Amino acid sequence: MDDLGPWDRTFGAAAVHIVVLEELQSEPQRVADLEASLGLAPEIDFASARRHNVGGETITLDDDTRSRLAAWFADANLDLAERLGRPLDRWTHA
Repeated sequence: MDDLGPWDRTFGAAAVHIVVLEELQSEPQRVADLEASLGLAPEIDFASARRHNVGGETITLDDDTRSRLAAWFADANLDLAERLGRPLDRWTHA
């Protein structure tokens, strides 16, 4: 959240649009909604677009690491969830 301060001061918090990557990936309609809110014509069908720089393996965090990261980012995630007006369940559950 600290990184949003300069953007908020420059453009105003109402003009800063926060996008959660996991939501864009799981709900491609959000890309179209974002494009529309910015006044852009849809350019890419992200649901079927070819992925680049995809790693060959899936990395899964162990429970201890996930719990430590959840604790480390808990305050920032809570602040962001409050600003967005909705929970960030994917980020806040250890």
